[in-house]
Amino acid sequence: MTLRLPDRWLWDFWFARDGADVHVFYLQAPRALGDPELRHVNATIGHAVSRDLRDWRILPDALGPGAPGAFDDLATWTGSIVQHGGRWMLLYTGVSRAEGAGAQRIGLASSADLLRWELVDTGGGTRLTLRHTVAAEGIVPKVAAGWHLCFDVAEHLLAGDPVPTVRGQAAMEYGWQDLHDRYAAKLGIEATADE
Repeated sequence: MTLRLPDRWLWDFWFARDGADVHVFYLQAPRALGDPELRHVNATIGHAVSRDLRDWRILPDALGPGAPGAFDDLATWTGSIVQHGGRWMLLYTGVSRAEGAGAQRIGLASSADLLRWELVDTGGGTRLTLRHTVAAEGIVPKVAAGWHLCFDVAEHLLAGDPVPTVRGQAAMEYGWQDLHDRYAAKLGIEATADE
């Protein structure tokens, strides 16, 4: 089930099943950049398809940077695909040249065939419904605490009060452990040892 491209770094991936075809979407950046850390500000969303999860056919990229001035004109970041109303919806994050990699925005693209994607203009706003499938009940508090922090950061950004990237140790300093413990208690779930 390995997909390797000799000229590109690949990371963060997600799948969509369409009949017998399994589509994988992934973040990618050219290895020619030299420094792997530069991949984050040069990321695009690649696309491949397979029927057996061994042999992959590379397809045209799903998304690249947006138009100048767009929220994603620097790079496109990780995403997720769902099917809704007969169309495929790609939720992804993007970063802009104006704000740099520290401020992510959520974008939505739509496709009828998983090959051609159109950005969705919401007019006055967007309703965001999040569904997160987990393999074991014990990690639900961890996931809930992570999403909670994401919305806390979004609230600050919307209020014009940007905060630095919150991940790893910074998440602990922003109260991740307390949130985790409160969600575990409220849901009556004992955390799993593999957290």
